[in-house]
Amino acid sequence: MKSMRRSLFFTRHSLFFLSLFAVAACSFDYGEAKLKDSMEENIPNSILSNFEHTVVDKGQVIFRLNAKEASVFDSLKQTKLSGVSFAEYERNTGKALTSGRASSAIFFTNTESAELSGEILFYSKRNEAALEGGYLYWDNERKTLEGRRDRLISITKDDGSIIRGEGFTANARKRSFSFSGRATGSIQVEDEEEEQSADEADGVEGKEP
Repeated sequence: MKSMRRSLFFTRHSLFFLSLFAVAACSFDYGEAKLKDSMEENIPNSILSNFEHTVVDKGQVIFRLNAKEASVFDSLKQTKLSGVSFAEYERNTGKALTSGRASSAIFFTNTESAELSGEILFYSKRNEAALEGGYLYWDNERKTLEGRRDRLISITKDDGSIIRGEGFTANARKRSFSFSGRATGSIQVEDEEEEQSADEADGVEGKEP
């Protein structure tokens, strides 16, 4: 399959995962924080309700992360969030460049990796593309974003291109993505009049030229 002309947005979400780290590392000096006396593994050390984390650069908000609830488990080295949403904003204009949401997320504080599950949707205005699925895992060491072999991930571009498949992997360093399982869909290619079909293809790959 031919390469897509533009890189997809999922290689640009370092702010999202950095913000998850900020949730885990902050001092929790918030009025709604509830400290727990028990140190049992299944009981969080602290809970934040209606959490919001904002990144400001030169007086302008460039990123905002919200969660309905954030629970910190020190012994497990995990922070669990529910009702997660985020947005990246363009400098000077303040317009949203990227937005997304996930039903739940787990951030692993010892590795800075993260697991997203439930209803997941990312949209990038910059790249005119959306990614949707039910499970994603960010491996911070390898800089990869991975789905499961038994879970579908769909990528839809505003030009009508769409591809969905199993075994999704995106490599942030190589700015590429692939499906190791079956994938279906079609991609609009700028230098050709006819669209490239991906119906029932195995091992589909895409990469910025």
